[in-house]
Amino acid sequence: FKFDAQALATKREQLGLSQQAMATLLEASTLSVSRWESGKAAPRAAQLERIQAVLKIGKREAKARLLG
Repeated sequence: FKFDAQALATKREQLGLSQQAMATLLEASTLSVSRWESGKAAPRAAQLERIQAVLKIGKREAKARLLG
């Protein structure tokens, strides 16, 4: 899996999430999500796994994870 900053930003928009909500889903800080999306930083291996998993979910599952 190769990290794609644009794919992360696009997925977040498709899910209708703020960077803060996406950070919660990814168990990361809002600053990290912002830096990843802007290409200023690259996620570490453990975070890449979480990002890959989140890229595969839909709106319902994202909301369920955030509420649960």
